[in-house]
Amino acid sequence: MAGLYVHIPFRRASRTYDDAFTTVSGAEAFPEYAAALERELIYYAQQHASDEPIETVYAGGGRPSLFSLANVRNVLQTVLNVFDGSTIREATAEVNPADATPSTLSALRSVGFDRLQFDVLSFFPDDLDAIQTPHTAQEAVRAIREARQAGFESLSVDLLFGWPGQPMKHWQANLEQAVDMNLPHVTLVEWTGDRSDFSGTPGADGTDAAAPAAGGEGGETAAAATTQREAEVRTAKQLQTAMEILTGEGYEQYELTHFAQTGHASEHQKNYYAHGNYLGVGASAHSFWWRQRMQSIPARRWANVRDVPRYQQLLSQQYPPISFRETVDWATLADEYITLRLRTREGLDLRRLRAEYGRNLQDEKASLLDTLVENGLAETDDRTYLRLTPRGLLVADGITERLTR
Repeated sequence: MAGLYVHIPFRRASRTYDDAFTTVSGAEAFPEYAAALERELIYYAQQHASDEPIETVYAGGGRPSLFSLANVRNVLQTVLNVFDGSTIREATAEVNPADATPSTLSALRSVGFDRLQFDVLSFFPDDLDAIQTPHTAQEAVRAIREARQAGFESLSVDLLFGWPGQPMKHWQANLEQAVDMNLPHVTLVEWTGDRSDFSGTPGADGTDAAAPAAGGEGGETAAAATTQREAEVRTAKQLQTAMEILTGEGYEQYELTHFAQTGHASEHQKNYYAHGNYLGVGASAHSFWWRQRMQSIPARRWANVRDVPRYQQLLSQQYPPISFRETVDWATLADEYITLRLRTREGLDLRRLRAEYGRNLQDEKASLLDTLVENGLAETDDRTYLRLTPRGLLVADGITERLTR
């Protein structure tokens, strides 16, 4: 299977809690951008539609629910026209709770979306004020209720963790509220902003989370290192808390930061973590395409320009809006497969790694594999699968680094 990602970068104001490419713009910019998306979809259909069916569509980005419904409908109709619409089995739209009116939700359902991803982040007003979201806690709860009334059964919420000053009791309560609302899917989103964005934000203990250390340059450096270590410990504790609460309530942790009730895992995300093909359209969107695995035809990766006017101009002149492309060698592909699969509950298929990617971890890393199992960080099935335990998942990056270097 293959996935299709549509990046809609528009926002009404900048925000600090992620590093996605976005632009602040009004509705007057939407029609031209939609036309550019349609041109790019046609181009990719000509290049790849016969290679592999598109089975998932995901519309995301800055605040994609700002995009007018007429433009959403036109873009989605283009997808159905140029690809085989009969193979699409999941279509997800990211929605900010502030935009989730009953009419908007019903319209999204009517044009073909069957899954919604709500950018909730927190159910606490103080948290939302601190990270400067466009929505309120009340709007988040209302949006979920009205989405169900509009006929959506597959709903997911993003919950933000790891930001400076985030009270641990709020994090735990957010997870418990998601469970109490019987939300089918929860995505944990780690904050990637700069600590300086939170200057003056109260910490969990009432102190200034971003206060500078006393002393000279050496003191500041040591303080920064200490702060970084403290942040890593706090983030790991928050992840562990989420794992305990959500899996304890019957959610499957099918990927490190994705939890789902039975039948509600995101097929789009599962394809990504299976190292599947995906096409990205829109300014800054990334693509990965491996036309014939296990043969000499190489995998390719490319990314679009991070500039909306330039993106639109190139497509209007019938040029692909690509700023970067590369052929991915076998060693890199193997490392990527290891990295992606060790984040999943299914784990790393060691036979597939050997047959498709040419990497034999049983020979290359036999001692390390034994150590991981002995220390309770991993488990195996007759040496065919390698899975990280809950303890192992908390240090997945470190384990992956040792296996791939």
